Amino acid sequence: FRRVLFRSLLGNDGQLGFGARVVAQSVGALTGVDFDPEFIESAKSTANERYGINFFVHNLLEGPVSGTYDGIYSLDVLEHIPADVPDGHGP
Repeated sequence: FRRVLFRSLLGNDGQLGFGARVVAQSVGALTGVDFDPEFIESAKSTANERYGINFFVHNLLEGPVSGTYDGIYSLDVLEHIPADVPDGHGP
């Protein structure tokens, strides 16, 4: 038995490590993104096929991910964004 909390979820999980595998157990479909191709390749090579996580390179600071998701999560990411990156909320 698997309780599905979201049909589709987008994850920006620092290096797409442990968090993605834990989250994938409670969602119908998980998509993981990271700006670093090495992290994506590492995630793909260690992913368990039973969870069917889709990984691809994308930098969230450059724009939104296309598609529709029921939710989004981010682990160990926000603290790595430089303070001088504009947040769109004024000066």
